[in-house]
Amino acid sequence: MAADKESPIVVECAWEVCNQVGGIYTVIRSKVPAAVEAWGDNYCLLGPLEDKDIAAEFDQIHNLSDPIGRAVEKMRNMGYEVWYGHWLVTGRPKAILLNPQNVYNRLDTLHRHLKDDHGIFVNKEDALLEKMILWSDLNRTFFTILSKEVLKGKRELIGHFHEWMASLPILDIKRDKLPVSTVFTTHATMLGRYLAGSDNDFYKKINHYDWALESKRFGILPQVQIERLTSAAADCFTTVSEVTGLECEHLLGKKPDGLRTRCTSSPPDGTSTKTKDSTLPSWPLSGLT
Repeated sequence: MAADKESPIVVECAWEVCNQVGGIYTVIRSKVPAAVEAWGDNYCLLGPLEDKDIAAEFDQIHNLSDPIGRAVEKMRNMGYEVWYGHWLVTGRPKAILLNPQNVYNRLDTLHRHLKDDHGIFVNKEDALLEKMILWSDLNRTFFTILSKEVLKGKRELIGHFHEWMASLPILDIKRDKLPVSTVFTTHATMLGRYLAGSDNDFYKKINHYDWALESKRFGILPQVQIERLTSAAADCFTTVSEVTGLECEHLLGKKPDGLRTRCTSSPPDGTSTKTKDSTLPSWPLSGLT
């Protein structure tokens, strides 16, 4: 489907894009055909350049004339390694892959930024968390360039982020007041996973847990802080089941806006509206969460 230049651009961000780790990889792959059918060339995935064998599943796009391509070109001119092409799975979605190691020299600066601006205290011994911080900084740069320098606020841009690993850019998008409407989807809370694995009566006692104390006990405080802050900051917060919704309400302090929610786009004054069955224009998230 050709791009409709008036419709929103949708960028869906997940650590599992072109990166076969964990169950979200299957979720992303299975939803791609419906997303491409709904959004056409205005839909693009955003993932990490992690899989050393991904070239066999990736068809590079050389025409950089569309808005996403222009943002890619600007990042390449800044010295970043950016892959832009079609992921060779059913639906052949456009995808951008960013190399977290490109900003390794910024890691200390990013630690201070998370602490000073967002109150997130990072465990520097957590290699996965460190990599997420680096990748998220690149994603923030991409959304900044696409929204401010390419689209210049003249066209709707939607960023859909899956799980805590991808959601950090939401905080800076809101802090910097970028013209990006944000969706955060959690498929299972981080703390809920740990508590369910250690307490058979987890769901019976869910409203009695102290999230901060339990997060510290399991050594996952930064990840839970990221979940709590980004679920609160996102224009639309969704999850995939009523059970996970219960976890979100009690452990993240935020009741999801719904399951497979439709969320209206943010008005020009920067406020946001959320509804389970909104009138157009809306984000057709049904089947996309």
